[in-house]
Amino acid sequence: MPPRVNPRVPAEGAQAPDIAAILANLANSMADMATQVAATNVTVNNLANQVAAVNPNVNATPVFALSPGRADEDGILNYKTKQGNHVYEQARTELPSKFGMKALEVVLFETELESRAAASGWNSNVQGVTKFNNSDGNSIDLIKEYGKIDLETLKNACEPFITGNQKHIRRAQNNANASECILSSLDETARKRVLAYRKDYTINKQVVFPLIYTSIMRLATLDSTATDSALCNNIHSILEYAISKN
Repeated sequence: MPPRVNPRVPAEGAQAPDIAAILANLANSMADMATQVAATNVTVNNLANQVAAVNPNVNATPVFALSPGRADEDGILNYKTKQGNHVYEQARTELPSKFGMKALEVVLFETELESRAAASGWNSNVQGVTKFNNSDGNSIDLIKEYGKIDLETLKNACEPFITGNQKHIRRAQNNANASECILSSLDETARKRVLAYRKDYTINKQVVFPLIYTSIMRLATLDSTATDSALCNNIHSILEYAISKN
């Protein structure tokens, strides 16, 4: 019967394991793993940076807003991003109803334009294009009160974001988007009418939203037969009105 061999004792002629070599191999393996982990981290960071470049808001803290255009209504729109392009397309798209610059259509047009201005941030207090101070220093909501500010005052207020020091900020982008929206919302006849007054609503050949809006409103109201008739009726009844107001 062969003698029992203790597995913990090397057989005769065999050499005991070199503990130092084993430890060295283990250290080398761990170093290789650390190198691989570091390389993987670099790759992951590079991918994250690429994603951030395409969509800088991917890791941003959510901001409450009622529409994409108001999420950062005072910040410049980055048209290299999907989000920036989405806001742009939503802002410039024509209004639900075509406007023929007829007096009876004015209320609907103003309502739809006001809704678009609110959704797109055009009425922002800082970067908006619908609020201006008139010659008396009073703040005017252009969509509702366009008759309370004269053309020269309005034109001077618009020049900074067309040719001045504000031409590279969100206000200039809002002007461009709003101008595209209002022009695309006119029917063919209305576009032909307003085109004849181009010099009244452009600065350096650029369409200026506040100016074209006031031009359109002038043509749709004061120049319309329906409005002239209504004004004449008001003048005829002015005595009765004065008496009623003492």
